[in-house]
Formats: sequence, C-alpha cells, structure tokens
Amino acid sequence: MATTTTAPAVDTTAIIQVEANREFLSIAEALQMMQDPSVAEKILPKYGYQFKKNYEIYRVNKYKAMFYKNCTLPKQTSTGAYLDLPKAQKKGTSSYVAISENVEIGVYNNKAYENLVNQILGTPGFTLAHDGYEQEYSNGTYSIYTYNPMRRIRIEKTL
Repeated sequence: MATTTTAPAVDTTAIIQVEANREFLSIAEALQMMQDPSVAEKILPKYGYQFKKNYEIYRVNKYKAMFYKNCTLPKQTSTGAYLDLPKAQKKGTSSYVAISENVEIGVYNNKAYENLVNQILGTPGFTLAHDGYEQEYSNGTYSIYTYNPMRRIRIEKTL
C-alpha cells in the first residue's frame, strides 16, 4: 500500500526577525518620529548624529532638519544651499536622516541597507504594495519606500 505525504504549509507572510543595527536609526524609531517629530531630538543624539537645521539641496529638495553621522557636508552655493546630500567618510557606518514631512534614511553600504530593508519586512503590518524602481511597503497609515541604487529609505504618511 502506497503512502502519500503532503508538504507542510508554508506561511508566505512570516515576519523576518532581525536585530536593528546599533550604529544608525532603526525603522521602528523612524516610525516613532513620523508620529511625533519632537522625539528626533531625543533619539538621534544617542547614535552620535550631528545636526544641521534647514538643509537645502540646490534645486532639488529642502529638509527641516538633517542629521548625519560619519559624513561630511558638501559644498554650499552662494545662497547657502548644499550641492548634494552628506558624503560618506571612510570610518564607521556613514548615514544620514533627513526630516521634512517625511523621514528619509540614507546609508552608504549594502549591509546597512539590507538591515534596514529586513527591519521593514520584520515590522508587523507592512506588506509590499508596489514593486517598481522603488519598492513600497504599506500598513495603510504609513508607506515605506526603498530605493536600492542610492541605499535610501523614505517613510511617508499614506494618502
């Protein structure tokens, strides 16, 4: 008599367990900052971030605040705007956190970027909503966009 075996069911919505890198802002803390922007001044100094108020990238974007770690600021134009985002230094894990109506986290190495993406996948309620040049993960209240070529994460309130 032949016996049949069935493969165990696979949960495709399983949450990835990942420990946040202790050298830069976590996704959970960035979501806290979206709910209450005033916590940024409490959270970011513990990571050693430096602060620059009203950071503007010439003809590109304006941020209320720019926090950067292991980075140097690019050249400024005569109007005071910067020519680019903060530039990575060779020592440590370089990162920046830009705050406006959204929170943007930029890192400069693949291992750090993958840690951030895995944190998103491990955050309950977030599912892939759109896969294109950016991947959008949403929980209905917030959308988190990942952009691999620039190793950037952007969190926005969902419209």
